[in-house]
Amino acid sequence: MSSVELPAGRLATTRRLRHWLYQRLLESDSRWVKMLLSEWSDPIARGGVLLLLNTAVTGVLGLVYWLTAARLFPQAAVGRAAALVSASALLAGVGQLNLSGMLMRFLPQAGTRSRQLVLVTYGIACAASLLLALLAGLGVSFLTGPHSPLRLSALDGAIFAASVAATVVFTLQDSVLIAVRRTGWIPIENGSFGVVKIVMLVALGGFSGWGAIFASWMLPLVATLPLITWLLFGWLLPRHGGLALLSPIRSETKRQIRRFVVGDASAGLFTQTWTYMLPVLVTGILGAKQNALFYAAFLFSSTLDQIAVNYSSPLVVEGARDESTLPTLVKGATRRIYIVLVPPVLLFTLAGGLVLHAYGPAYEAGATALCLLSLSCLPKALLFVYYGVCRVQRKTHRSAIIQGASCVTILGGALLVSHHGLAAICAVVLSVQVIAAAVVLPSLARCVSGSRAQRVAPSAR
Repeated sequence: MSSVELPAGRLATTRRLRHWLYQRLLESDSRWVKMLLSEWSDPIARGGVLLLLNTAVTGVLGLVYWLTAARLFPQAAVGRAAALVSASALLAGVGQLNLSGMLMRFLPQAGTRSRQLVLVTYGIACAASLLLALLAGLGVSFLTGPHSPLRLSALDGAIFAASVAATVVFTLQDSVLIAVRRTGWIPIENGSFGVVKIVMLVALGGFSGWGAIFASWMLPLVATLPLITWLLFGWLLPRHGGLALLSPIRSETKRQIRRFVVGDASAGLFTQTWTYMLPVLVTGILGAKQNALFYAAFLFSSTLDQIAVNYSSPLVVEGARDESTLPTLVKGATRRIYIVLVPPVLLFTLAGGLVLHAYGPAYEAGATALCLLSLSCLPKALLFVYYGVCRVQRKTHRSAIIQGASCVTILGGALLVSHHGLAAICAVVLSVQVIAAAVVLPSLARCVSGSRAQRVAPSAR
């Protein structure tokens, strides 16, 4: 018996048990049970809920981790470790070239080439991230003094570069799990990682250096990689590649992938540019205190953005499997995004001062910023759905144009109105997102109207 047949046999037994339980639940007279089962059977709803769960678990465990670090380690050690962890995440995010979107779009079609596609993606992303880590190290050496907390020894620099590559693979693994419809593993993976790194942080609490904090973050991450790699390459990808309904990648598809990657990577770079540059711009023009207010509000709005991201990801996967279902998928994803998104936006808009009071009384002055940035999440959600549609239709150049124009307009507009204060900069962000959403709305409307055309066509015949 091969290494793939055994898990497949166990999977068949698990499916029979799931089917039996599902039938028993269907026989229930409870209207709520039937409604929940109907939602769970929808791949968009199921994937979105699981990814929302992952966001919640990751956020809570991340907060606990840094609160624990603040209790156990000196402030300087926490600050240096946090800077290096953030730098590794930034370099990994840029270095992966937005290939996560490519995996979600083309892996459902890869068939027997699934493992090859994933390995090539890992290799390209790791090479790019290592190059960025090298350039960042050289830049720090030339631009900072000998006592800068960002300067690393040759050994520490090599460890940091390896951590960036590991973070890239760790991030891309989530996209592979989404693409093969195994999203349920993501909150398990990230939740386990979050718990283990907290345990390791406590175990290393006797050390006072930043290296202990950095090790407590990176060692569990590195230990997780072979486990998820075995799950993917030993079980999930072989089964995924064996599905007869999926055709292998052809030469013309490879050209499509290359065009897709160029457009998607450019789009992601534009969004990352204005996202990371805006706090720097606020600090440089308005000062560190104003940026503290801005960044607190920005963290809340960025969390709300994850709602739309979490539902648009399964939209791409399901649309890639059957593009004819795209109109229905767009309607379902949009409806669910706004059902989840509107209540917290109303809360942050109407009670922003109370929300920010958790940071301290001084942060209540950022209530207007939180209100404007939260409202910007509403049009931005529509943009995330549009970007998902562009990925399904392999028209990522369109999303790159929208995100490029948004990047230039947000940064340029923020510079122009910065003398009016923080609220004016946040108003620019909101205005640009509203205009961009208005631009893409006709395209989304035409996409959704395709479902009406499909219903009318059979009746006409």
